[in-house]
Amino acid sequence: MLRARPNLKNKLSATLKSWLPILQSDPLEIEETLLNCAKDNPFVRVQSGMRTDFSSQKFYKPPKNALGDQIERLSVRPKTLHQTLSEQLLPPLFPTEISLKIAADIIDNLSPEGYFEGDTQTQALDLGVEASDYEKVRQRFAYLDPPGVGARDLLESFTFQLAQHEELDTPTYELCAKILKDLEQHQKHRHNPLYSKAMQVITSFKNPPP
Repeated sequence: MLRARPNLKNKLSATLKSWLPILQSDPLEIEETLLNCAKDNPFVRVQSGMRTDFSSQKFYKPPKNALGDQIERLSVRPKTLHQTLSEQLLPPLFPTEISLKIAADIIDNLSPEGYFEGDTQTQALDLGVEASDYEKVRQRFAYLDPPGVGARDLLESFTFQLAQHEELDTPTYELCAKILKDLEQHQKHRHNPLYSKAMQVITSFKNPPP
């Protein structure tokens, strides 16, 4: 007569049930869970791998280019041109309320490429200021970043960008300015010993500015 075999499935289910408290425990609670399970088994010994005194421990410091830092950088939205320029509306370029008011209006009238599209006369009239004062403030944009922003056209943008090359010696700077006044005829200056240097500066200018 065949002896009935125990139900293997029931045995496995019982074993899994006994391990569920351990498998489902939080890492910080697993030691306590194991200790409770070891109470009924004298052959089980639980030894903690965690230290309670952290005063002398050295903790891992992730590298600067860790994935978390990269994700954080990617999640930060780049500043708009409007924000970048507004943060630069400070003295000494814009020392008065009127100059700040004009500068803000100029920013509002920039194209996405950074060129000034407003009409000086109209904008000045709307603000209740002289057109000459409005234009003076616009010229100060030559010293803002990105270089060339606030200009009316390509050549003026290049002139604005040249204004930020303070490292140039006076003869080279003056030659660059002459070339920009008639850029299409720049080769007429090719006999000048500073021509190559000047053209190297000019060809580094960006269009559009931002």
